[in-house]
Amino acid sequence: SIVRRTAYHVGIQLLLYMNIAFFLPSTPKATLLMLLTGAINSARAQHLWKRNYGIDLFEATWPFHLTSICTCVALCSWFAKLQREQYGVRCRLSQANEIRIEQLRREKERLGY
Repeated sequence: SIVRRTAYHVGIQLLLYMNIAFFLPSTPKATLLMLLTGAINSARAQHLWKRNYGIDLFEATWPFHLTSICTCVALCSWFAKLQREQYGVRCRLSQANEIRIEQLRREKERLGY
């Protein structure tokens, strides 16, 4: 049925946007790639639906595409923020380990081991 095919089209696009957001955490690049893939896939689907069914698919599905892209851009931003925080934690942990190693080395020298 037409409704099922439309839902399938939008679902596939959402899955594609989520994969882009997950594997490309750079928000500007991910946004550009999402817009390009969305435009290409929508144009392809629009052509096929217009020719086969006489239905303007883009007019019916653009709110879903826009909502999906906005959601995935927010996800991408959040994921990039988490990666920056993780990097900061790793740097602080590495610095704390180096300080502890230096303390142990000085203690070893002091005790004459």
